[in-house]
Amino acid sequence: MRKRLFSSLLILCMVLSMFPGVALAADNKTLELSGVGSFIVKAAIDGIESNAMLVNVIDTTPVVDTFSPSEVLLSASGDTVEFTLTGKYLPDGIEISANDVGSAYTDGTETEQKASFVFPENTTGAPVVYDIYYTIENNNVLAGTVTVSNLQHVYSILVNTSEYGDVFADKAGAASGETITLTANPYAGYEFKDWEVNTTANQKVPVENNQFTMPESNVTVTAIFAVEQTEFTITVTSNAGGSVTPNQAVTVQKGAKQTFSIAADPGYQIIGITADGKPVSELGDHKVAVYTFENVTADHALNVVFAKTYTVTMQGLYPPYPAFTGGEFTEGYGVQISSGQRDGYIFKNWTADTADVVFNDASAEQTFFMMPAKDVVITANWRTNSSGGGGGGGGGGGGASVYTINILDTKNGSLTASHKSASKGNVITLTATAEEGYTVDEVTVTDALGRAVEVTDKSNGTYTFDMPSRSVDVKATFKEASNVPPVTPTTPDETKQNLPFNDVNQDDWFYNAVQYVYNNGIMSGTTAYAFGPYLSTTRGMIVTILWRLEGQPEPQSAYTFKDVDSTMYYAKAIAWAAENNIVAGFDADTFGPEVLITREQLAAIVYRYAVYKGMNAVTLEENLSQFQDQNQISEYAVQCLNWAVGQGLMSGKGGGILDPQGAATRAEVAVMMTNFIQKTQTVTE
Repeated sequence: MRKRLFSSLLILCMVLSMFPGVALAADNKTLELSGVGSFIVKAAIDGIESNAMLVNVIDTTPVVDTFSPSEVLLSASGDTVEFTLTGKYLPDGIEISANDVGSAYTDGTETEQKASFVFPENTTGAPVVYDIYYTIENNNVLAGTVTVSNLQHVYSILVNTSEYGDVFADKAGAASGETITLTANPYAGYEFKDWEVNTTANQKVPVENNQFTMPESNVTVTAIFAVEQTEFTITVTSNAGGSVTPNQAVTVQKGAKQTFSIAADPGYQIIGITADGKPVSELGDHKVAVYTFENVTADHALNVVFAKTYTVTMQGLYPPYPAFTGGEFTEGYGVQISSGQRDGYIFKNWTADTADVVFNDASAEQTFFMMPAKDVVITANWRTNSSGGGGGGGGGGGGASVYTINILDTKNGSLTASHKSASKGNVITLTATAEEGYTVDEVTVTDALGRAVEVTDKSNGTYTFDMPSRSVDVKATFKEASNVPPVTPTTPDETKQNLPFNDVNQDDWFYNAVQYVYNNGIMSGTTAYAFGPYLSTTRGMIVTILWRLEGQPEPQSAYTFKDVDSTMYYAKAIAWAAENNIVAGFDADTFGPEVLITREQLAAIVYRYAVYKGMNAVTLEENLSQFQDQNQISEYAVQCLNWAVGQGLMSGKGGGILDPQGAATRAEVAVMMTNFIQKTQTVTE
């Protein structure tokens, strides 16, 4: 027994000797241990032997392992940042402080404590850096920094609830200047009508497309709902001269469509249709039209205007007849007439059965007049061509002598005469047409003896002289125009420049188009004071206009047509258009740049230009059956004219006449180019 106790004490002494900081006080039965670690204790106290005992001594001093976040960028004033401390033996109530702006106390467990700190508004306009400290048992430790920058005041958005639908704003608060998007979803049987957004001062905030800009104020949002409207009314008005079917107020179910048939009475035409106050371009053939309101969700108004037509009867025309042989027109319409040719005769002049008809030039084979408010009879008068004419000699057969009119070659324009030959005293009309970028400089007439013949400038692109008793040479010279620099086409509202032309009036059907092409440098006048709206245009002119719209690109290939002079203004334009399949010649060698362009050729060239621009130039609608002369359309031009008419680029001349083989006038070209540019937004760079 004594041996076992000695052995035990020896073992205990050996164990205790391993830990010099451990002391055993037997007098008060207390075991004192110092240091950190694990201890095995076994001893006999008061004669009683104890069991072996493991004693752990640990350090309970708080330890912070991590502090996060170490840096924060605040996005708005008053942002709340939550800080987290992790470690050991963390007490409750650790203080978090940020400079001198305030502090917060943590809450959590011994291993994790969290504290939320609200930063004040930054009104300095510059970033502010805060030093963040945490304090444990009076130990103040720098944990990190928080940067407060670009802060704006946040205003609240209060959305009022509704019993008629769900209402939302995409934000509960926002700074001044931010865009807020609103959503309203009506319940069954109701529909959304409008928004009301008011500031705290009860000022209305405008809402557009379900969005508004946040003001410098809190706002209240209210959605206005109403009982869903399922029926709408379309009212119809028209003047005398035709019918609209149905012809009174029509009730239409929501989402349905309503079609109106419009027909002019005999002797009348449709000259205007407006839907909700906006003009409608699709007037059909001016005799019959159809208009449809699709997907009706509101009340509408349709107004139709009819105008009385008057008949033009043509006399004195002979086969082969010219394109126009008569028709019906409304008052004020510009009626173009052409005498054509008559074997063995020379055209003399035009006469009418009423003084209300005023011809632009009664002695010209091609001219026009404004339709009066009455039926008229127009007569082409002829003079017998009793001699072959020539030189300075007279003719045979006892008739008046006829003398030759020789037109000399011109550059940068063209010159035509109303007669190829004439007797002394006949009034001869000359038409000088400048190419794009040029204007008429001078027109001269010289007789066979070299003497000048007096020429009268009619200020509309035409000139007249009295035929002398000798043959004459006629010459026109052209100069560069100063008012046609290439520019970017503008919208019609931006074309404010007044026109200098005395042959274009504000009530002309082509006035706006002429103003547009002139102000944008697309077309110029034939003289400084004349546009020549009823003069014809050439193939070279049209191609040049498109080339200028495209920015005058350099052609990639050499000139391909033998009749295109490389020094002429249209040479590069034709080469460019040919290589891009916009134009084709009459054959491989002939383009005919000086040949007058027909209406169907004009449509074909613009059609192919649209295809070149990548536009959808295909229509499945049939638009040509409305014209009585559709059988005169060349096969190659059918698709092109069908597209042009369907797009509203070209229309008929009244009376169901399209006139595909007629020469395209400068006014018609101006209208077609204006319509084309505005529909396709073509821009010259």
